[in-house]
Amino acid sequence: MLEVDDIAGQRAQVAEAGWPIKEDLTARPWGLCDFRILDPSGYYLRITDQNAG
Repeated sequence: MLEVDDIAGQRAQVAEAGWPIKEDLTARPWGLCDFRILDPSGYYLRITDQNAG
């Protein structure tokens, strides 16, 4: 898991870099928002915001 301040900005950077987004921005029941990608080695990465709400 990677925590970032600007989840929408990070998602845009990842998409612009050509990384395939496995699961797009989603508000989670526990109060955070995240998106998920697979790296070239097949590792599943969750990028999430640092603050609930």
